[in-house]
Amino acid sequence: MKNKTNQKEVRQINTAELRAIDNDNGSVTIRGYASVYDELSHDLGGFREKIDKDAFRNVLASPELNCVCLLNHDQNIIFARSSNGSLKLSSDKTGLISEWDMPNTQAAKDTAELVRSGIISQMSFGFFVGKDSWEQRNKGEYIRTIQEVKKLVDVSLVSNPAYPQTSAAIRSLDDYILAETPPYYRENKARLIILKLGKK
Repeated sequence: MKNKTNQKEVRQINTAELRAIDNDNGSVTIRGYASVYDELSHDLGGFREKIDKDAFRNVLASPELNCVCLLNHDQNIIFARSSNGSLKLSSDKTGLISEWDMPNTQAAKDTAELVRSGIISQMSFGFFVGKDSWEQRNKGEYIRTIQEVKKLVDVSLVSNPAYPQTSAAIRSLDDYILAETPPYYRENKARLIILKLGKK
């Protein structure tokens, strides 16, 4: 179904594929997966999630793609940008590949050393959902599949692994539950959702 929210979501993964490559000219290339396909996340608070293998197909082909590479999603620590060609993004059967040469800045040099040593070994991506779907498995477990990423905002090296739930994902789950609920239960279910969203 179409996602009815317009909120940025962030997903982080632990990837053994993250590498710092020392080049002959003294530069350092970082390469890793910012997302992996068809692997379930841990519990995000009542549901788990996976990324479809075609989720990035349209956004990677878009001439309007303007994705930046950051450290810990900090817009003040930027390493590369797709629109000027310094950030290369592609997709294979495993996931979304990101590759870039570290710029000649102190933050980049320090970060490259942390990647070499394995202190930083995770990547993350920030995105807006274009389309998602839900299913309910045995024992009431809900699975969300991100079928299409509408906008890829950033890929990021991250020092603190997490896979947080978001209000956008929760709202999408609520929409699915309402759609699957018999009509005579929907009014009470809708009231419960409103009460839940109104909690502080």
